[in-house]
Amino acid sequence: AADIYGGRFRSDDGLAARHAERMSQTKSATPHSQLGYHYQQLALWGWSSLWFLHQIKQPTLLLGGDDDPLIAVCNMKVLNRMIKNSTLHILEGEGHLFLLTEPKVIPIVSEFLN
Repeated sequence: AADIYGGRFRSDDGLAARHAERMSQTKSATPHSQLGYHYQQLALWGWSSLWFLHQIKQPTLLLGGDDDPLIAVCNMKVLNRMIKNSTLHILEGEGHLFLLTEPKVIPIVSEFLN
């Protein structure tokens, strides 16, 4: 988990187990379909929304962690440049799953929505 998700998963040995337990208790935790998995694989082979991002007109909140092994900060900066009405927050020391594990995100989202 530390290598995949980064952030607090690197320093908190029990976080992965606690997160998995919470997810298994959630009613929305349903098995993923094979079709959905295959669509994700196809997306990795060449789909890019980069050409369409400039068409997004609504305010957009972009959140990223500076210790996310899956989505690099440079990708978040590209999104921020391409989506004209976007706000970018890079959270120090956070990894890929900070939205699910870190309450400190709540004020950022609340401020954006208000």
